[in-house]
Amino acid sequence: MRAVDVAMAQERPEKGFVRDLWYEEIRRAADEFELGDEPLYLTLPGALGHDIQMLIDRGLFVLTEVASFREEDQGRIVAIESNNAAVIELQRRYPGLKIYEHPLLNLVQGQGPFAWPDGENAVFCRARVVNLDLNSPLMGTWGAAPKFPVLSAIAKLSQLHARDPALDWTLCLTLHGEVEVDQDTDERLKDFVKDNMTRDAFFACQLNRFLGKDLTDQLFVHRTCMIQEMDREQIQRTLMVLIPKLIAHLLHSEGWEIETTKNLRYGDEPTAPIVTWIMRFRRTSRAQPNQIYSQAINSIFDSYGKIVDTEPTWESLQ
Repeated sequence: MRAVDVAMAQERPEKGFVRDLWYEEIRRAADEFELGDEPLYLTLPGALGHDIQMLIDRGLFVLTEVASFREEDQGRIVAIESNNAAVIELQRRYPGLKIYEHPLLNLVQGQGPFAWPDGENAVFCRARVVNLDLNSPLMGTWGAAPKFPVLSAIAKLSQLHARDPALDWTLCLTLHGEVEVDQDTDERLKDFVKDNMTRDAFFACQLNRFLGKDLTDQLFVHRTCMIQEMDREQIQRTLMVLIPKLIAHLLHSEGWEIETTKNLRYGDEPTAPIVTWIMRFRRTSRAQPNQIYSQAINSIFDSYGKIVDTEPTWESLQ
C-alpha cells in the first residue's frame, strides 16, 4: 500500500467535520461573490488534497472527461506546496490544478513590510477563502511588536485583499494546540490579554467564563506558569482566545471588521492537540478602530467548542 493510501486510511474523523465547515464557507463565497481574476480558494492541501477532492465530489467543480480541471476553472483553486513529492502527487490526482511550489511565506514575500508579491502571485493572495491548515504550533517573539510568522503572513494577505478593488474574504486557520515562545514573549502575551480585561468588562466576563476564573487568575493575575507549561486543554483554550485577538489587534486599524464564526479545538491523548478557526473579514469605512476591535475580540466567544469524532459540543450555545 502506498504511503498516501495509508495516510488516507488513518484520517482523523474530527478533520472530516472541519472540512465540512470549510466547504460551507467556500460554498457561501462561491454563491455570494462574483469572481474577477482572484481565485475562489487558496489552500495548503498536502499531497492528498482532501479538501480539493471534497469540492469536486460535492459538485462545486466539475472535471473534464479526462479528469482535469476545466479551462474556465483553472486558477479558481490555488494550492501551496513546497514538497516535491507532494507536488507530483497533486499533479497526478488533479491535472490542471494551479500549484505554487514554494512555502507560504515566499508567496507573500516574507514577514517584512517592504517586499510584496506581484503579478500572478499577488492575484493568488486575494482568494476569497484562504485556508492555512498548518502543521505547526504558535511560534514567534514579541519585542517592539508581535512577530509571529503565521500572523505576519495573515497580515500581508489582509493588506493584499485591501488593495483596490478591496475584497471581503474568509480565513480558515488551523494550528497545533501548542506554544513555543520565550519567557519575555510569554509575559507580553499575558499583558496583551490583561490589558483588554482591564479596558473591557464584557471581555473580562467572557474570558472568565471561557477559561474559568482559576485559570484566568493563574495566567493573567498571579502568573504562576508559562502558557506552554499548562495542560493540553488549557493551552488549546488559551490559543482560542489569543490567536483571533492577535489577528484583530494587527488588523483592526486597517479597515477590516473581523468576525470569528467558528472557534474549535480537538485532539485528546494520544493524538495531537489541534485548534481551528473560521474568521470573516469585511471591509468597512467606519472610522472607529477601537469599536471595531472590541467587536472583533468579543466575537471570539460567539461560537466555540470541542469536536469529538464527528460531533461538536458548542459550549457557547448551551
